[in-house]
Amino acid sequence: MATTAESRTMSSFVHEKSMFWWLLLWQAFALTVMSIVFWYFKSKQRLQFSKKNTPSVFITGCDSGFGKQLALQLASESPECNVIAGCLTTQGCAQLDSLLLPTLQTVQVDVTSEESVREAKRRVEKMLVNGEGLWGLVNNAGVASIPGATDWMDKRDIVGCLNVNIIGLMDVTRQFLPLVKKAKGRIVNVSSINGRFGFGNSIYCASKFAVEGFSDSIRRELASWGVQVAVIEPGFFRTSLTNNDDDRIVESFLNRFNQLERDNRALYLAYGSKFAEKNAKLLREHLSAQRLNTNLRLVTNKMQHALFSKLPRTRYACGPDAKFFWIPMAMLPTAISDWIIGLALNKSCCPEGELWAL
Repeated sequence: MATTAESRTMSSFVHEKSMFWWLLLWQAFALTVMSIVFWYFKSKQRLQFSKKNTPSVFITGCDSGFGKQLALQLASESPECNVIAGCLTTQGCAQLDSLLLPTLQTVQVDVTSEESVREAKRRVEKMLVNGEGLWGLVNNAGVASIPGATDWMDKRDIVGCLNVNIIGLMDVTRQFLPLVKKAKGRIVNVSSINGRFGFGNSIYCASKFAVEGFSDSIRRELASWGVQVAVIEPGFFRTSLTNNDDDRIVESFLNRFNQLERDNRALYLAYGSKFAEKNAKLLREHLSAQRLNTNLRLVTNKMQHALFSKLPRTRYACGPDAKFFWIPMAMLPTAISDWIIGLALNKSCCPEGELWAL
């Protein structure tokens, strides 16, 4: 009898313990679901500004592409926002000024020139409403480097790309930080999916990986100042950097290869003309109008969210290719992602020239 009673007691104890862990698991699940729902609806809410506290946003690279689209979008859809569009050229400024949008002003700025950035900051300070700080700084200005193998390039190609995509971005951020800190505002840095997964142009990828690292660092550094930092990671979109309608990008690739015949014949022979022909075809297909996404709002809507949401994200992957291919590729083990890329390229990157020439 005693043994039976003890057995029942033990069974009851095990049952109670099991119920305890199941209850704890369900509580954790419910808390997780509630947190996700709260985060979702909170992120959909937009900050509200008083009439005396008009937010000002400065955007670089507004001559075309994402920068121009964002400037026009904010000026037309966010009447409470004072938009300052930074353009590299006088034509870019004139084109935006001709639209006569009441909340849109322009400033000419070359992000590779320290003095130009300094002058732009002085002009922006004068445009700020009621002496407030700068709510939003969008570092959008960027360039693509010449397509081709890394050893086809010279130092000017490297410096030219890095000067705009990372050094210029860092200098603009450095000089405008006092204004952003004053407003406890936000910094939005435009990277690329190539900043998460290196594929293709090594110089461009390096510049975007640098944007990611810089953004992570200053996000943590500026948290105590109440400044938030977000990174925009577009996939492959149709902009002035990728528009190959006139075949200019493919021609620049072939011209750079043919230049090797004069400047470095050994390297030219090692790669071989078949390599150039196959990669030119691949590049032309990749940059075709059918392959590139034309809906720039998929990117600028994320920028707008990063600027004005009550709960902005740290990173925004933009475009189906970024979300469903490149981000998952970046998460795979390196050996697997390398194998997949190798299949996709179909060995088109393999040199077919005279390797002995090297």
